[in-house]
Amino acid sequence: MQLDSVKKDLKRLLDHLKYRHGDTTRTWYILSDFECIYEDDTGRKQPLTRCGLPNRETILKTVEDATKNGGSGLIHYGGHCHYKAPGTSKTGGTLSIYTETED
Repeated sequence: MQLDSVKKDLKRLLDHLKYRHGDTTRTWYILSDFECIYEDDTGRKQPLTRCGLPNRETILKTVEDATKNGGSGLIHYGGHCHYKAPGTSKTGGTLSIYTETED
């Protein structure tokens, strides 16, 4: 099963934040385990530059790098869900219930 909503969420977030390829007025740190071809509002379409995989070590290093000079920003985590049986997931003693939907 592939959860494509994670990929769609990233594109929607970038649309909302008005991300543009080549914009140097902001620094973007994109951690993902998938390649994302993004088309910005100018019509420029290309793969997003990723700075690593979304694991604990890389996330902590990215936060450290981004805040070195008093920087601030937004962290959006849209990770993939791994589960054992359809309909439930148990992590750290917490039970999560979800619904599978078609795109």
